[in-house]
Amino acid sequence: MIRALMVIELHGWEYETALVGYLDARPGLVDTLGFENIPTQSTIWRTRHEGFTDELLRSRSVSPPSVYLRLRTVCLLRE
Repeated sequence: MIRALMVIELHGWEYETALVGYLDARPGLVDTLGFENIPTQSTIWRTRHEGFTDELLRSRSVSPPSVYLRLRTVCLLRE
């Protein structure tokens, strides 16, 4: 679920519904994120808002920019 929350942060989405739609259009990503099925919006919301410690949530909000920059660098090198 941490990976899924990072996808939300990388895209800047405020709501979990955007992730559900995104995953629905990308079945391969569902597997990559470690899900057997697409989690429901309410499951993602509960995990995002109630399932993690404050410390972990702070680290999640710091990590995506560095992950994004790394991914962008890798993509630019491939072009």
